[in-house]
Amino acid sequence: MVIDSGNSLNSTGGAGKTHQSPAGGVKSRTQTTESASNNENTQSKDSVSLSDAGKSLAQLEAGLASAPDVDMNKVERVRAELNNGSYSPDDKAIARALLSQDELL
Repeated sequence: MVIDSGNSLNSTGGAGKTHQSPAGGVKSRTQTTESASNNENTQSKDSVSLSDAGKSLAQLEAGLASAPDVDMNKVERVRAELNNGSYSPDDKAIARALLSQDELL
């Protein structure tokens, strides 16, 4: 390896500079870039594929994203029960649900 103490890696306008190759020949920066590019083209490309479980999860997420955040049928039913006075929440069920949420913390 040859170290060029006069290289201009951190300066601007470095195009057209030459570098000495390990074999002793001189290459221009564009020639070096082209040979690096050619090496990349001959190497195999990486690929990623999802398992069946991953595909199912992606479909589930897409379905959830398109689902409404609020069940408007339930809202209308409770609203109607409140308006006509027939809504009677289950106090014990509410307390159990609150306590179960507290256990998660």
